[in-house]
Amino acid sequence: MNNQHRVIKNKIILFFISFAVIFFILQLFINVYNSKIENYNKLYNEISKANKDISSSLLFAHHISQQYETENSQRLLRKSINRYQVMLNLVTQEGEVAVEQESISLPGNTPEFRLNLNLIAPIWNTYKTNALTLASRVQFDYNQYNKLSPAQAVLDFWAAQQKIINDSIATQGINELLNAKDTIVAIDALALKLAKKYKLTLNKDYSLDSLSTKAYKALQQNIDPLSKQTNELLDSCESIVNNTQVTLQLLLYINWGMFFLFLALGYLVYNTWIAIPIQKINNSAALIQTGDLDQRIDYQKQNEIGIIADTLNLLIGKIRQATTFIKGIEQGELDLSYEAEEKDTLSEALLNMREKLSAVNIEEQERAWANKGLAMFSNILQTYRENTQTLGYEIISNIVKYIDANQGGIYIVNDNDEQNIFIELLASYAFGKQKYRTQQINTNEGLVGQAYNDVDTIYVTDIPNDYVDISSGMGGANPSCILVIPLKLNETVYGVMELASFEEIPRYKIDFLEKLGENIASTLYAVKTTEQTHKLLLESTEITRQMRDQEKEMRDNLLTLQQTQGEMEENQEVLTAQSYAMNTTLITLEMDIEFKILNANELFLETMNYSAAEITGKHYRMFIDTEDFESDDYKALWNDLKNGVPHKGEFKQIAKYGKEVWLQTTFTPIKNKEGKTYKILKIAFDVTTDKKLRLDFQGQLESFRRSNATVEYDMDGNILEANDIFLRLMEYKRDDIIGQNHAVLVTNEERNSEAYQLLWDKLVQGEYHSGESRRVSKNGKEIWIQGSFNPIFDLSGKPYKLVEFAVDITDRKNAERKILLTQRKLQNREANLKAVINNTEEMILTVDQSYKITLLNDKMRAAYATRNITLKAGLNITETFQEDKFNYWKQHYDKTLEGEKIQIEEIFNHPENNQDIYWQFSFIPIKNKLRKITGVAVFIKDITKQKQEAFEKEKIAINIASIKEQETAKAQEILETQQKSIARIIEKFEKEKADLQEALKAKEQELEMLRKK
Repeated sequence: MNNQHRVIKNKIILFFISFAVIFFILQLFINVYNSKIENYNKLYNEISKANKDISSSLLFAHHISQQYETENSQRLLRKSINRYQVMLNLVTQEGEVAVEQESISLPGNTPEFRLNLNLIAPIWNTYKTNALTLASRVQFDYNQYNKLSPAQAVLDFWAAQQKIINDSIATQGINELLNAKDTIVAIDALALKLAKKYKLTLNKDYSLDSLSTKAYKALQQNIDPLSKQTNELLDSCESIVNNTQVTLQLLLYINWGMFFLFLALGYLVYNTWIAIPIQKINNSAALIQTGDLDQRIDYQKQNEIGIIADTLNLLIGKIRQATTFIKGIEQGELDLSYEAEEKDTLSEALLNMREKLSAVNIEEQERAWANKGLAMFSNILQTYRENTQTLGYEIISNIVKYIDANQGGIYIVNDNDEQNIFIELLASYAFGKQKYRTQQINTNEGLVGQAYNDVDTIYVTDIPNDYVDISSGMGGANPSCILVIPLKLNETVYGVMELASFEEIPRYKIDFLEKLGENIASTLYAVKTTEQTHKLLLESTEITRQMRDQEKEMRDNLLTLQQTQGEMEENQEVLTAQSYAMNTTLITLEMDIEFKILNANELFLETMNYSAAEITGKHYRMFIDTEDFESDDYKALWNDLKNGVPHKGEFKQIAKYGKEVWLQTTFTPIKNKEGKTYKILKIAFDVTTDKKLRLDFQGQLESFRRSNATVEYDMDGNILEANDIFLRLMEYKRDDIIGQNHAVLVTNEERNSEAYQLLWDKLVQGEYHSGESRRVSKNGKEIWIQGSFNPIFDLSGKPYKLVEFAVDITDRKNAERKILLTQRKLQNREANLKAVINNTEEMILTVDQSYKITLLNDKMRAAYATRNITLKAGLNITETFQEDKFNYWKQHYDKTLEGEKIQIEEIFNHPENNQDIYWQFSFIPIKNKLRKITGVAVFIKDITKQKQEAFEKEKIAINIASIKEQETAKAQEILETQQKSIARIIEKFEKEKADLQEALKAKEQELEMLRKK
């Protein structure tokens, strides 16, 4: 803001400077008059003290004249004279004068003092001279007289006046001295004692101290005039102080008048230049706040508020434009333009918001598209999983349509022969038609083979124009891009999906296809495994049936051969043909009774990876583990075979190079005519693959059974089998639970519920189910499990039993209940705590170690609301600190977090009534059970009433002190009056005493005259 727009500021500065100059000048005058009053008050005190001292000097002079405590009286008299002289010097001198420990500044030659000083000067000189004479006198020396001893004179006087003055001490003492004729010193001592007691004055020739008597009389004559003039000097000083106070009072009235004028003019200036324009702006802003954006602030003056009004009008225009833009965005117009006059934070934020909303909208559409696709293909995978060819076609055709590609193919990995793994086309689709093609691709051939080996997606867009038959399995027209995605599960590839399109495929579709590829791979794996298992089962069944038939046939044939030798010879050709068929389809091996190999067919040699020369004549144990061969089972087998007992079963064999081979074997002893076994025939077929699958399945199943509660049901819900974990969990014995219905494991309420019936309807239909369930043990204890019902299908795809795997989650459920109960208790405690803190007179607030508010009562919230501060839980308390007092307030919280307890008092101005309010803050650390500080509790108490009462008491105390001071001044005046009265009485007494002394002196003269006569 340049200087030409600082109109209000310049006017206010000029207004304040003018009044500041006036106040400064008034204050100078007030200070001058205050100083004058203070100095004249000090002068008044000094004059008063000097007057008291000079009044006391007469008493000291009297003591000196009477030889009473002469040294002390002389010291006090000199002090009184000096004090009075200092006072006169102070009154007559000009400038600053130091008196004792104070400094007094006087103008000098004060007109009010001139008359009094002229009258005091001669009186004071006389009084001072005589006083100094007394102050400098020494004690009387009786030895200075050459004539009759003063003591003898006193004794003579007493002897003459003995009848007049009756003094026991003098009479007794004198009589004793006269009779004893004591020394002159004793006589003088007694005479002096009597002279002092009765204030005796002899004639001029024998006066004890005539000079002191004269000086004392001079003091008596001058004390009253001197005291009178000094009192008039005090009155003049008091008059000066009173006149100065009147002037000072007038200046104070002027000062307060100027102050109130300043307040009135200041309020008028504030109201005219600031308050009324701001109120107009505030009214318009209030309407704008309610949503009326058509308002415009009407203030045309070129000053600071005018600039604010123009700025607010500009801001209103921007808000109006931004509101229109935001409403358009709310209605979905994400391409709406926003044109700002200049780039600012609001326009950038709105444009960024539009761009982010557009991006979010696109992401949401892509996510919805992907979710819809996953749901659709999940349904396809579930529907067509029975037939691999149909499943492949449904998958690739729907993928080509769904991602708007032109053609595609899906391949599966054929690993039936581990030595010859290749990739074969499962289904293809192009231009809305199914393509019937048969194709096999080597694993190292083309993009499909590369994707299989790299286990990663390949996306090709840089395709030459003359490139027609790309080295993949697709062929056909020249596309713009080719996408090859491996169908992998756990980094194992089960197939490859290849797509071609004339339009480039966006990234989100590729991500969708990669995710879908995992689902397809999982389904292909499951279908392939099921088909292989089904196929192996069928083959195993057929081979078993064939072996059973062949075994029966062989027994019949052998029996026939034993019965009729002739028929055997006639049918040798038939036997030879049968033997050939058996050798080409079954594994055969012949051994003697010592189990040495006689011969083996090609199928056996191929399976065991040996040549005939390598095994002929060797012991059969070369195909068996040493441990197995030496086992009791094998020993029993050999004995049975030697004894002509046949055996069959699955046996593990060790092929060449240590490879394990499992054979379904039948050992048949061959007997001679005598019925003795002379060789053994082994007929078998290879079941290694099926054995591995069954062992793998059984291992997985056993691992589940070992770690989970497992129970099997028929389709009516009757329990067929249960493992130990389930029996221990449900507190049943095996015989007690087998044959029972699943309904015994649930409550009566659940058993009769519709949800329970619906569950079993789904299970009977072969649907999978998982979730948390409540069970009831044999002893009625509630058990919670996390489990799943898994339907088991027969070869026709129909469920024939259910297997339930479950984990005990009772403890977790109980813990959840305890947590909920604890939460309810905490909620109740919090409600009680809020009720307590809201019913107290104090304002309460708590914060954590990061200064965030965790709890506050209604009084705290309302109190801060009067200061336009909104408090709420979660707010950082430091955000409420004023900038100039931020460190001041924060240090209290920091010290409390370190363990200190702090109490302070603060003054705030109430925004409603503009009165001061006093708050007492108490900061107390909050500690947990481990005595670790976790936060700060702040208790605020409104002590405004107590402070006001204290101020009232202080005012009363000041008033009482003022009254006491006034009473003390009055008492001082009374005391001074009494002192003056006492002085007058003393003066009168001294006068009468002097008259008596004069009379006594006359009597002494008469006595002397009588003695001379």
